[in-house]
Amino acid sequence: LLFEGLLTSLVEARGAILERDLEKKGQKISAAMSIVLTLRESLDVTLDSDLPHNIDLLYDYIQRKMIEINQTMDVNSIDEIVELVVTLKSGWDQIVENT
Repeated sequence: LLFEGLLTSLVEARGAILERDLEKKGQKISAAMSIVLTLRESLDVTLDSDLPHNIDLLYDYIQRKMIEINQTMDVNSIDEIVELVVTLKSGWDQIVENT
């Protein structure tokens, strides 16, 4: 559900940028940042694996891109983040299916 909420917020932020609705853009980017923070906090970095650390680096990248998007209003960067989130979501969905 978090990934779906993140994707929804990103798509709505993209629409707000195209509509030049700065207030809505700010709200949606803020909501997306909040979701990414929750995802980062849920990682178990105590595992004896590089996976949590690598995912955390990806979440960090996504957060930095969102800060940049909030300033530059670059919809191409939102598209890049959406693609990354879709890939992450797909991976987690496959894990759930296999358990």
